[in-house]
Amino acid sequence: MQGVDEAGRLIDRAGRRDERLAGHLTAEDPLAVLVRRAAAEDVDLDRLEREEGDEVVEGRLHGAILAQGVAPATGALSTNGRRPTSGPTLRAVDEDWRAQALAAKGFMPADEGDALHAAALAAAAAVPGAPFVEVGSYCGRSTIWLGAAARAAATVVFAVDHHRGSEENQAGWAWHDPTVVDGRVGKMDTLPTFRATIHDAGMEDVVVAVVGQSPTVARHWTTPAALVFIDGGHGGEPARADYAGWAPHVAVGGTLAIHDVFPDPADGGRPPYEEIFRPALASGRFRLTSATGSLRILTRVD
Repeated sequence: MQGVDEAGRLIDRAGRRDERLAGHLTAEDPLAVLVRRAAAEDVDLDRLEREEGDEVVEGRLHGAILAQGVAPATGALSTNGRRPTSGPTLRAVDEDWRAQALAAKGFMPADEGDALHAAALAAAAAVPGAPFVEVGSYCGRSTIWLGAAARAAATVVFAVDHHRGSEENQAGWAWHDPTVVDGRVGKMDTLPTFRATIHDAGMEDVVVAVVGQSPTVARHWTTPAALVFIDGGHGGEPARADYAGWAPHVAVGGTLAIHDVFPDPADGGRPPYEEIFRPALASGRFRLTSATGSLRILTRVD
């Protein structure tokens, strides 16, 4: 209950000073009252619910607390619905969004998606107001986890992809999906599927598709990012280009997330490990924060 206790103290402080917390959560907000009661009574928040009109707010223990002065911890609250209000700041992965992500085409496992979501919430708290950048969106599966975090943090995700598929997605390779081939031109085109995924998840307001080659977009990018998630081409050259192009755009204190990092060659392809993960650590500008499956979360330290 450490995270709940911290949230309760923050809410109490706001009440004494007549202040508002991050996300306009006041001490008298029903959600604030709920958190204080949960802390005082040592209530398990995993199934705690509050109804307010048509809105149901659930506390779940698989998220991260996002509030001013509160470090990510075990407790979190999320709004159960696709159009949550901007009020409560303590959120976890919304189950509707999570189900949408798991139903979408893609390769992100549930535990890694949840870890990515938590890392994005922490990144948004560390660099308030800065956007997220996803390099390699494919059909939008992982984008939903980032979009859920972006909405909770009042920011946006720029999803960068040329939508012609990575090398391993082409015909003749193990990860080829013929249903996303544009028969008119004979090439992959995942953009229509990506747009449908984001539309169906109700996230068109927080996800911005950037259609183009990653190095080209990176070369003209100027905005520091709270989080850059690299999950693009898995060949040596695309991986090197993604690291060179996007790592400098991570704000100090922000997060570099890398997918499909396999130290053991028997587990998978090596370029994300050799061309992104290892150079990032060797640079001295990033330190490893966490690892979940093949997902690595690094924090920029200078």
